[in-house]
Amino acid sequence: MKKCSLALSILVISALLISCNNSSNRNSSSTDTTKKKDNVQRDTAAISAVANTSETGDDDELESILGNLGLVKDSCEDRFIVHRKLSNATGLSVWVITKLASDEDGSEKYDGYVLLVNDSNKQIVNKYFGKSLWVSDAISLEGIEIDSIAYKVQNNSFAFGVCARGAGHSKPNPYEGVEMSLFMPEGDSLRKILGDYPIYKYNGEWDMKCAGEYTANTKTFVVSSNMTNGFYDIL
Repeated sequence: MKKCSLALSILVISALLISCNNSSNRNSSSTDTTKKKDNVQRDTAAISAVANTSETGDDDELESILGNLGLVKDSCEDRFIVHRKLSNATGLSVWVITKLASDEDGSEKYDGYVLLVNDSNKQIVNKYFGKSLWVSDAISLEGIEIDSIAYKVQNNSFAFGVCARGAGHSKPNPYEGVEMSLFMPEGDSLRKILGDYPIYKYNGEWDMKCAGEYTANTKTFVVSSNMTNGFYDIL
């Protein structure tokens, strides 16, 4: 079989630190060019930056939460229901409940509930609802994951991240990406303080034969000790 050469350039930009990336890859920068045979093998560690960070809940817990929202499970999108305990916020878990709002002309729109839930009594402590929060079209929605870190954004406030993973399906122009939104508790609600920030992007172009070039960009979160307008700066 004839060998084909493909250039894969990995550019890691240290801009913001997010636990959706594996901790072993934080604060790192690297550039690598690799020759491949016949097919393009993506940087799977980078593509899976937010993979395996979320858990599915047991049915009783889920039913309790859905009941509090006035929803039934059949009306929700099972594959996009995830939850995860916050690693440094004792007794709280983040839940994301997703519901298909519309499916027209190849575009699926999903309403999303982002919740902070008390682990002891399973009661919703804080809630955010987004109408058509995620859209799946030419770039399809492949997964929802939750950041496991509660970031200190103010002296007495924290925020956490919810990541949406999307992919294009063009063979000559492949694409995969991850976007993150940050939510901060405010009263009994959640305030979205950062929306759809791209933390990972993989794209490229090839001639469907041998030659092609691909680039992966990963961004990480770093929270500074300096403050602006009452919030810690994000570098």
